[in-house]
Amino acid sequence: MDLPTRRRRADRRVAGQRRVSSPGSAARLHSRRRRHRRSSRFALSSRSGASACLSRYGPPRRSQRTRHGDRRRRRDRSAGRRGDPRTTETGRRRFGPRGSRSVRTTDVRIGGRSLDEDAPTYVIAEIGVNHDGRLDRALELVDAAADAGADAVKFQWFEAALLVGDPEAVADYQRRAKITNQHEMLRTLELDREDLARLVDASHRRGLHAVVTVFSEALVPIAADLAWDAWKTASPDLVHRPLLDRLAADGRPMLVSTGASELSEVTRADDWLGTASAAFLHCVSAYPTPESSAALGAIGSIAAATGRPTGYSDHTGEVTTGGLAVAAGAVLLEKHLTWNRNAEGPDHAASLDPAGFAEYVDFVRRARGAIGDGTKRSNPIEADVRRVARQSLRATRSLPSGTRLAAADIAVKRPGDGIEPWRLREILGRELQVPLEPDAPIRDGDLR
Repeated sequence: MDLPTRRRRADRRVAGQRRVSSPGSAARLHSRRRRHRRSSRFALSSRSGASACLSRYGPPRRSQRTRHGDRRRRRDRSAGRRGDPRTTETGRRRFGPRGSRSVRTTDVRIGGRSLDEDAPTYVIAEIGVNHDGRLDRALELVDAAADAGADAVKFQWFEAALLVGDPEAVADYQRRAKITNQHEMLRTLELDREDLARLVDASHRRGLHAVVTVFSEALVPIAADLAWDAWKTASPDLVHRPLLDRLAADGRPMLVSTGASELSEVTRADDWLGTASAAFLHCVSAYPTPESSAALGAIGSIAAATGRPTGYSDHTGEVTTGGLAVAAGAVLLEKHLTWNRNAEGPDHAASLDPAGFAEYVDFVRRARGAIGDGTKRSNPIEADVRRVARQSLRATRSLPSGTRLAAADIAVKRPGDGIEPWRLREILGRELQVPLEPDAPIRDGDLR
């Protein structure tokens, strides 16, 4: 069936569906017919290809061209109102760790140190409960962290009576450490306010920042009296909004661990934190974590989803995982430090001793240096190879002055001291103003 016949049948169908009851309705019907005819033309023409449509009826009207663009703009504006991680408050985009993803331009600083992609990786020595409840041992671990090159040490502030409801709820890794009663275990590992105050002072004297994980909301006002440089929340407390809100209200930077969580739970916590100065830590809550289960790619997922600086809380027993995490985009790391990996207690087996921790930090620094600033450029150490190994345009034979260059006159050979080969077509037909010997490089100064 030809196109005019199709149009006539379409018009008859439209006319049969409506009755004309007045001059006004007749005008409306004709208007509808015209609209229907235009849409029919586009629909029928599309069956034979977009080119036929454009050639017969011209390009789509502006309203049709821009409708989808307007929809995209409305969607983008809506995303911006919800805090699209790709954009900042000023609408500018900024790349995240290693230039692979976007982060907010809001700077997160701990004691003046920026958690930024361009800064050295921030390394936290997690002393946690590896002091076994002894202040003297905690002070020794502070010194070990400083000697190993850490940037900060982290402690835990809890009271077993506030934290434990069911003392017999014990994790498998705690059972392996011969722990049967969580309340009794934690009570023996508590440090009081005076102990923690001494640890803050000792950390600052060694040039380290002091970070603390507070486990109960009731302890926040007491902890806030000490000179902590930052707060941290444990992975299980990603769902503890009252605690997150209380710490965020204090104004000090926050580090939020995300072990045993879904990405949707991380983004929900991100919404709760709002404009708080906060960073996230990817984490796998297994002690120790097999290297094959580290899931370091989640660092990028969290950074992209939240727009915040993102690091890695490392529970593997390896000295190399931190460097791998840096390559995956981590801007900060947390690693457990112990005095003896074979000691009794919940976290020793997933920690590194002072020698291992020093090796860990060294590998992190080397990894960060090897990654560079993320910009691809010719390195000065490559200059000699670049000059010798690249090929350039050279004369195939003796060419007298005045020769108009043809393809047969030009070879592509090493070294790269002549015109680069991508310009071959450009110089065909150009005239030499100097004679050239066989294999001599052809340079711009040789051409008229």
